[in-house]
Amino acid sequence: MRRISITIAASITLAPLYWGAPAAAQNARSDRPAAKAQAPGVRLAGSPLRVPAIGLTMHVPEGCTSQTTSFSTNTLTTIQPLEDVGVFTVQGRVTSDPDSTPQLVGDGIIEKILADYGEVGPAGQVARSKARVLSRNSNLMIGELPADRFYIELPPKRSVDAAPVQGYTIVIPEPGRVVIFQALTTTDAFDRAREMYETCAATAVFEDPGDLATRRAASIRAGVRVIEDFTPEDYRAVFETFGTRWERLFAPAQSSADIDATEHGYRRIKAWVGRRGELNPEKEPARWSNADQEPGYLLQIDALLLDDLLRVDTKAVYFMSMDRESEAWTVRMAIKQNGQTGQWIETGARQGHSMSVTTTHGSSAPTVVRPLVQGEGYISMVETYMLAPLLAHAGIPADFAFYTYQSRDGTIRMRSDSVERAGSTSWKITSRLNEDAPPQFAYLTDEGEPIRTELADGRIWEPTSYEKLVRLWRDKGLPLD
Repeated sequence: MRRISITIAASITLAPLYWGAPAAAQNARSDRPAAKAQAPGVRLAGSPLRVPAIGLTMHVPEGCTSQTTSFSTNTLTTIQPLEDVGVFTVQGRVTSDPDSTPQLVGDGIIEKILADYGEVGPAGQVARSKARVLSRNSNLMIGELPADRFYIELPPKRSVDAAPVQGYTIVIPEPGRVVIFQALTTTDAFDRAREMYETCAATAVFEDPGDLATRRAASIRAGVRVIEDFTPEDYRAVFETFGTRWERLFAPAQSSADIDATEHGYRRIKAWVGRRGELNPEKEPARWSNADQEPGYLLQIDALLLDDLLRVDTKAVYFMSMDRESEAWTVRMAIKQNGQTGQWIETGARQGHSMSVTTTHGSSAPTVVRPLVQGEGYISMVETYMLAPLLAHAGIPADFAFYTYQSRDGTIRMRSDSVERAGSTSWKITSRLNEDAPPQFAYLTDEGEPIRTELADGRIWEPTSYEKLVRLWRDKGLPLD
């Protein structure tokens, strides 16, 4: 339940990414550096899988699902083929050894696995292991990069079970960064899984690290400039005209009729110019301290999300000072699932480059993180959620990038936003909430009024009114409390 709550707190919009479109496949068979070899038995999706955090583009099996998550400085992409052959993953890791090679990394993995399944002798050394290396090719090439590939068979839990098999393909795109393609299968499905796994790995293309860094730096500079160019009058224009807005989250039906659509939630968003003390609506203005009197910009989001048997009620309020140097926020969520209710609370504050975020989940002890705000390009939580109308107000077609605090990871990460004209009086903003997130598309008027936001899984956030929302949800028998 904690992972679900953190994910929703991060954006109230994220969803798994699905890939799949018919396409012919090309296959690299066996452990040979043979990306040119062909195997008609594997079909790949027409749209490639992209993992921007590690500069990777690759093709995956047709119809499979794929999802990327991040933790600290590492990235994990899980690929689930439609065929029951196991699971493939792609891991991006940071290493402190700039002189490491694929073979050295492979040696370490093999040594550890054999030791984990080995019998330790009197001298503390592994005398015999129940795991065994099936094959290894340390002279493999993935594109123009050297790679190491091997397969290890592990002992089954029961004698009647097929033995687990793990495949590893290790690439080092640049010093200090390791990418590991892994296959998790069994001896029963090994031949087919190996064919699919090697096909996918053979299509991997890594962006030149220099080009990747240059593009990121240019987008960050553009983001810095657009924020620096905002005047107090610009901020006031956006926040004072925003008011209170209602939006519904739904999966459209083929009929396009609202009554046939599947409702997934709704939210009320309010933005205004006020005082820091309004972070706590229960505290009367007469009891405000000097700090509470600080003027600034505020944002409040009240949301309800439904997903099968899961219900999440969120109340969040954010504050940013007029000079952008300080911010504070509180997010409270009640997560109801299978008759149980869990509570999740996040409170954060920043003064200059110093930030502290405290999270509490149920009866667990609070956890505190202090993300480091460094360099240029950081935007506050208020600006993060108000970025679409702010960029529409700026009216500059360009690629932007910013650093934002992201609750899901408990750290500061880069997000990207590409602004382009969608018509003579509207804008389209393509956003990736972090480098591993799928894109979402926001359409706004020149005045920053939302038209719709399309998520990667096909769901849509769309403006509505309170009256229409109540009527629709009542007609569908959905909760309104």
